[in-house]
Amino acid sequence: IYRMTISKVDGYDASKKLAGAKFILTTANDPNTVLKTYTSDSNGIIVIDGSEVTLYSEKQYRLKEIEAPYGYELIDFDYLIDYI
Repeated sequence: IYRMTISKVDGYDASKKLAGAKFILTTANDPNTVLKTYTSDSNGIIVIDGSEVTLYSEKQYRLKEIEAPYGYELIDFDYLIDYI
């Protein structure tokens, strides 16, 4: 089972961990079908865990921020994840 940890931090000061950022995980070719929604915790962490969502090898996924933490703006790009 896979497990991926992602940290949401301030773009100018990586020591500032950002809680409350909301993300959706979709397949890269179907961004309208949400596989799971994540919210960064008090340490700025989200965990994509194989016990909660099934990812298939040889596929690409997209992680998109849909709500920025208070006082911050949404990032204007998506993260592509290749699951090999």
